[in-house]
Amino acid sequence: MAIEYLRTKDGKTIGIIEQGTFKRRFRASLHLLRRYNALAIDACVYDANRGKFTELEFYDLDSGKIYRCSAQVFDRRKFEIQFGQHGRQYALNLRYWQVIDPNAEPEEQLALAL
Repeated sequence: MAIEYLRTKDGKTIGIIEQGTFKRRFRASLHLLRRYNALAIDACVYDANRGKFTELEFYDLDSGKIYRCSAQVFDRRKFEIQFGQHGRQYALNLRYWQVIDPNAEPEEQLALAL
């Protein structure tokens, strides 16, 4: 299956669509919207490609964490912001993302007493 590169109006690549998933790399230290505790995406790019994916997956280059959510949840819970030179953005609060931390200690599994 082909990978489709997603670009803003000025030609900057902001992500890809691969096997029905919108994938994006970012740095939380630069791109996390602290005021809203949210991750955001260019609204025009999102709207133009919405029919091509069912999941969103953002990979944080700083921590290695992966943030995932269904496009359905994103559509229902997103809010719009105007973000300076970056223009119109859709943002989603972190509470709606599933966070996968590959560096986290595995949880201890309880043993059943027999």
